[in-house]
Amino acid sequence: KARIQAEAKAAEHAQRQAEAVAAAELKKKRELEREAARLALQK
Repeated sequence: KARIQAEAKAAEHAQRQAEAVAAAELKKKRELEREAARLALQK
């Protein structure tokens, strides 16, 4: 039983980490898009 709990905990941690990475990538993408829009407006 303890092993199953440990595996569930590890899976939950991996899921959270994946979500954090996805969120960081999305934020980076949005910042790049905003920068591109800003540069386009300057021209």
